[in-house]
Amino acid sequence: MNLGSRGTGRTLQPRTSFTVAQNFNVAHGLVLNASTDLVAVEVQGRETLQTMSRKQTHDLRTSIARSTTISPNLRRAPPKSSKLITLVLLVLTNLFATTFSADTNARKAAEVEIKNAGQQEGMIAALLQIIANNNVDLTTRQAMVVWLKNRVVNGYAKDSSTPIPPSDRVAVKHGIVPLLIAAPSRPIRVQFAAIIKAIINEDFPDQWPELLPTIATLLTSEDLAAVYGGLLIILEIAKTYKFVWSLPIEARPVYKTLSKEKVFIQIIEKTFPTLVTLGQKFTSANPPISPLEGAEFLHIILKTYVTSIYSGLSKHQQTSESIVPWGTLLFQTINLQLPAGVVLPGDKTDWEKHAWWKAKKWSYRTLNRLFERYGSPTHIPKPMKKQYGDFAKNFVTTFAPEIFGVYLKQIELFIENQVWMSDKCLNLVFNFFGFCVKPKTTWEMLKPHAQTIVSRLVFPQLRFDHSKAELYEHDPVEYVREGSEDFEDYGSPRAAAVGFVHTLATTRTKTAFMGILELVNQALKGTGQVPPAPEDKFAALQIVIALAEVIMKNEEVKPAMETFVITYVLPEFSSNIGFMREIACQVVERLSAWNFEWKDPKVLACFDETEEVDPRFLEIQELIIPIVTATLNSQVIELYDQAWEFVDNLTFRSRKIVPNMWPIYKITYDLFKGSAIDYLDEMLPPLCNFLMFGKEAFIQTPEYIRMALDIFITSLTNDHLGDVDAINGFKLVEAVLLNLKGHVNDAVPTIINATVTRMAKSESPNLQIAGLDTIINSIYYNPVLTLQALEQAQGGARAFFDKWFAAMNSPKGLPRVHDKKLSILALCELMKMDTSAVPQTLTEGWSGLVAGALAIFKELPEAEDRRAALLEEYEDDSGEEDMEEDLVVGPPADDEDGDVFDEETAYLDMLAEEHARLRAKQAKRVAKLTQAEGAIAGDDDEDGEYVPSESGSDDSDETVPEDFSVETVIDEVDAYSYFKQTLTGLQTSNPALYQAVTTSLNVDQQTDLMEVMNHEEEAEVVVPSS
Repeated sequence: MNLGSRGTGRTLQPRTSFTVAQNFNVAHGLVLNASTDLVAVEVQGRETLQTMSRKQTHDLRTSIARSTTISPNLRRAPPKSSKLITLVLLVLTNLFATTFSADTNARKAAEVEIKNAGQQEGMIAALLQIIANNNVDLTTRQAMVVWLKNRVVNGYAKDSSTPIPPSDRVAVKHGIVPLLIAAPSRPIRVQFAAIIKAIINEDFPDQWPELLPTIATLLTSEDLAAVYGGLLIILEIAKTYKFVWSLPIEARPVYKTLSKEKVFIQIIEKTFPTLVTLGQKFTSANPPISPLEGAEFLHIILKTYVTSIYSGLSKHQQTSESIVPWGTLLFQTINLQLPAGVVLPGDKTDWEKHAWWKAKKWSYRTLNRLFERYGSPTHIPKPMKKQYGDFAKNFVTTFAPEIFGVYLKQIELFIENQVWMSDKCLNLVFNFFGFCVKPKTTWEMLKPHAQTIVSRLVFPQLRFDHSKAELYEHDPVEYVREGSEDFEDYGSPRAAAVGFVHTLATTRTKTAFMGILELVNQALKGTGQVPPAPEDKFAALQIVIALAEVIMKNEEVKPAMETFVITYVLPEFSSNIGFMREIACQVVERLSAWNFEWKDPKVLACFDETEEVDPRFLEIQELIIPIVTATLNSQVIELYDQAWEFVDNLTFRSRKIVPNMWPIYKITYDLFKGSAIDYLDEMLPPLCNFLMFGKEAFIQTPEYIRMALDIFITSLTNDHLGDVDAINGFKLVEAVLLNLKGHVNDAVPTIINATVTRMAKSESPNLQIAGLDTIINSIYYNPVLTLQALEQAQGGARAFFDKWFAAMNSPKGLPRVHDKKLSILALCELMKMDTSAVPQTLTEGWSGLVAGALAIFKELPEAEDRRAALLEEYEDDSGEEDMEEDLVVGPPADDEDGDVFDEETAYLDMLAEEHARLRAKQAKRVAKLTQAEGAIAGDDDEDGEYVPSESGSDDSDETVPEDFSVETVIDEVDAYSYFKQTLTGLQTSNPALYQAVTTSLNVDQQTDLMEVMNHEEEAEVVVPSS
């Protein structure tokens, strides 16, 4: 659309103040040095003129001479100076034209000249004159516009490192609006808009007071190009003030006596009535221009309005004088139909981007925003109720029904193929319907239509259509990527359709859920003798995937799911249609994540596990390893966790480390020492797998051992890392000690010293137990070396043993099964020691080894039961807790149609209340500290609320969780059998010690010993080999 060609008014010209002094500055920046005289500039100007045709030269000189942009003072300048101005402008024009030269040297030389002159006073003023000159080549002017935009955006702020000189700031403010109006193309218009926004952000309104009157003049002009320019400026103001209402009051900028919010409110009150009037002209029966051209204006008007209400709604905008005409305009825009015989240019992809559908999109988005943020009384967060409560009550009863009716009408036309709808508009319609499910008022309107919307609108969106088929055929990787949850396009109609169905099922379960499942069954069964089309079955199974969590939580539906899967899903695994096999896999995977149980013997037989690794898995592994290697080598931080998860799964599943996996081990070490030091938590499982399944390589390659030990030491000593990283380091060195028994003797003193030192720096129970386990592991590895190292460490061996035995006799001292079993095995190793190697400080209590083991055995069965229950919950109900938290809070049981409150509103309310509480508490604390000098930080406050100590933590109630992420070689060891064998052997190898450890037991302990010795073996003893 050529906006500059319409209207009868003369196009405004930039009023640039371009002085003689400024020209000398620009000239000096363009030629050799500051001493260059006018003759040098004339020479360069003549060379420039020689490159132009006679007509171009004449037109350019005439245009410059007659230009209305040259100030009167300049016109009165001496002839020589006036000639200089012309030549400077010619030189500038040639320099920018040369930036498109095929000659690299000439192009680079021109760029250097422009850069040197860029910060000279007068440069911007000169460019404004050239850009306004239609006789200059458009490509050259476009290059100037881009340079000018970058210069203003980066240099207009007063704190810029390359600030724009004051005179040029004045010049650009005077000249930019006329240039915007006269812009010959959209790309240039976009650059001018960016310049205006930069100036608005810095100078408006105080240093640019004339802008608002200028806008008012433009919006009422007969020249449509001027009107369009005014609309673009208003849009840039709205973008600048978009988040003004979301800022805390104390953080809002103040201009003279007005806050930024008040400035924006004044703009809205003065200009928005004109905007809505203009919009209504373009949607009327007799618009001033064609509907397609009018859509250009409409979409800017509507985008401006929705931007203005994004974070707040002014009191003016809440009045009926504002909301009614704007609402009418929005409805009119949605209802607009192309005139008979008029077709949008291009294909459907082009239609989506056309202003016609942009205008409709902004209409839908505006209505959605009004309703979702301001128009539902039961879903407005408490902090906003005072401001918008009355508006919401009126909106939900009078305006929301109108919106629903308009949307429903468009959907009916779309379903009947009478109109086409863009994907973004469909997405917004689904989002609106989804929100209508929650408030009682709108649910009553939606309820009669819900099933029809699901069957006739949702299902078609989820069908396997032509676009999916093409993607599946030509780019299956992209097809899988688009279909996965992690990469779902949440702006697509498919995603919104799934969200709508999920909202229906979770919030209006009694009314809608069973009806949706019935539609699914019908789609899978087909009609009469006609089998269902694969595309329809695909849509039905998509809904099953979307509702998997709801289905598996429903006591009526869950028992029937095995039959459903056997009937409709498992047969698709043998389908000759690829996308049906893929969707069947998704269904089974999704249901399995929600505690799906198989009972059919035939199905169970298919899932029997085998120790043999499928050769195809090894082939897949060989394909994946180079991808993981390249990902880690590229140091794409965002993909680190996925890469190491792949390594963990591959190494654990294959139970061995293939040769080309070892470079990943080295890369992991290098990354930990470099950019990925914060990713030890993600590295730990694969690192432990390397040690467990690749120990022969570690034994043969000492450098691998050095790397693992270096990660351990770094995790404990690096100031950048905290307790969690240290705990992961303890877990890693545990894998070293358990899997490399007899091969890291030299490292034992270092491990003990580092562990004792780190434990002294933290009181966290998690870290203390992890450190304790490390030393106990070291005892199990080699008790003699460990006791020698402990004697040299801080506190000596006695300090450690006192802490260890205190933990044995405390219910929470060794909380996990792993802690207890490890201690029993280590105590057994101590009993096997030659007593001559026992340090003198420990001989007195050596007879208490068996008593310590019995104390652990007493607590072990309960700990094993607790672990088994947690493991079952971890495996079977891994997603349920999240679902409980994420599900919307439904209506009361006796009122299925009542209001539904979701977690977002509750969360916002909680944040507001917590913010208020913390502010009050902080104020109280400040007052208290002011009144009582010398108060000790960390005391309880006067209301008895706990105030954290200076350490910033309180671990008194911290619990140490069971760890299911790492497998160890002692997991399968039967502690009872191991202890029984040790004690029986001790009776033969060291009768004196046996006598001492057994006779020191009291009556209860002797009973406990008999029970342990007679305990029925539950598993064959598996002793890790050395």
